[in-house]
Amino acid sequence: MYWYNAPGPGYPGYPMYPGYPGGAGFPGDRWQMDYESIERRMWSYYPSIYHEVYPVLEQVLNERDDPWRYPVPPRTMIEEMVAEVERRWRWSGEGGEGEEAAEVESQQRRLLRALLFVVLLDELLRRRRRIFR
Repeated sequence: MYWYNAPGPGYPGYPMYPGYPGGAGFPGDRWQMDYESIERRMWSYYPSIYHEVYPVLEQVLNERDDPWRYPVPPRTMIEEMVAEVERRWRWSGEGGEGEEAAEVESQQRRLLRALLFVVLLDELLRRRRRIFR
């Protein structure tokens, strides 16, 4: 005889803690994850520079990316795309005159290029990802 059809009183249910099925505060069967609002909220966590640069980056990728021809694009091609995104976006750092301002602008430009490189690689990987894993 198995436990589920044993004679006698039934086994006790789950405790009635909030968040457990049947407990106080559990949304029930009608509850579903609202993925759109979650995704919208997570997108808002990205820095504002990402939201400014991403449409330009996507436009350059749509023009130049060919996954059938270049499944793994050469590094020089990626660097050219980064330079093109930077040229189209026309990023300008704030600073005064002099060597110190030029050095700060150079550091900011290097940081921007690194950010663009990472975002571009992430987008290339996303485009080449299989639909189902």
